[in-house]
Amino acid sequence: MDEMPPPGHALSGETPLRVLVADDIAASREEIGVLVRQFGHSVLLATGGRDALDVAAREEPDVVLLDLLMPDLDGFEVARELRRRVTDRWLPVVVTSSLQGDEHFIEALSCGADDCLARPVTPALLEAKLRHYQRVLGLQSRAAALAQRQQAIIDHIGDAIVTVDAAGRITEFNRAAAALFNAGPDDALTGALLVERLGCDSDARGTLVVEGMGTRYANFTRVYGRTDWIFEGQEIFKRAVIGMSGACADVLAARHMGPEDIDLVVPHQANLRIIEAVAKRSGVPMERVFVNVHRYGNMSAGTVPVALVEALEEGRVRPGSHLLLPAFGAGLTWCAHLVRWGERVTPLATTEVDLPPCDMTALDIVKSQIAKRAGTFVGR
Repeated sequence: MDEMPPPGHALSGETPLRVLVADDIAASREEIGVLVRQFGHSVLLATGGRDALDVAAREEPDVVLLDLLMPDLDGFEVARELRRRVTDRWLPVVVTSSLQGDEHFIEALSCGADDCLARPVTPALLEAKLRHYQRVLGLQSRAAALAQRQQAIIDHIGDAIVTVDAAGRITEFNRAAAALFNAGPDDALTGALLVERLGCDSDARGTLVVEGMGTRYANFTRVYGRTDWIFEGQEIFKRAVIGMSGACADVLAARHMGPEDIDLVVPHQANLRIIEAVAKRSGVPMERVFVNVHRYGNMSAGTVPVALVEALEEGRVRPGSHLLLPAFGAGLTWCAHLVRWGERVTPLATTEVDLPPCDMTALDIVKSQIAKRAGTFVGR
């Protein structure tokens, strides 16, 4: 290992890179290492895929040059694992291979690699790529330093300042805001919506309709409030399972994650069969799926928020947990949200306010409302 700057050092456009070269063949490893040194950069060497992950975790390189074909853990898996582990900075991963054709490079890029380089390596091309990453990482380092300076400035402002993005998500806040919300720098405000996927099967909207509600029916074709329901159960079941599980697959792929990376799924509580089918298609065991439909039934848009609160109360959500939140509704609309929870998993305060007691089941309540419309009341 060469003499090199410490891990996490700030880069400028002229700062030498710390380059991890991972290859199970010693001659190939040394060949690339020699070139990297000639270009003025420092070299870290790894003798295989698992060794590459260990060195990357210990030394925090700036760039990884990764051979695709290694016996213990191939470059595809290493690229995917690096993307999962390194989330606080950009770590360029360049895969190298002597295989013919582009298919393996395309697969590597889909696994999380950033660039590719054919073997035998052209020295001028390798030098140009490293110079490019040196420039980009230097710009990122300077941008991070400016952001830290800006944060230091706003932290000295007495008024609370909260920055939100176009979707209304909190991206940063100052010390006054942290005090206002009783949150520290590592508290729940630092959780994040990592990625979301929303869609609509509008061609099937006629399978779930409540006729008689909304301005479309305002005393035009019937007395307002007199409803008829269209509910094609089998088609809705199929669309719900395909829509939610597909959205889950999309958000996981967007973050180069798999079902094994999810700590808890908190799904829309339509019915148990749909929940079980979505979990099965998504590859998540039911032990990591939160279910409370047996307590409340389908509460429509309230199911996921209520289930999430109960999951917190039951200790199912830990600091930093990755949560998958799929849902489905009329339209027919479907979605999935991948969330990284913050550090705080306890409430800021408690309340004595509670819902009034009720000795009727949800089905009894529905039956009583039907009976009221018919002119008679039937209780339990």
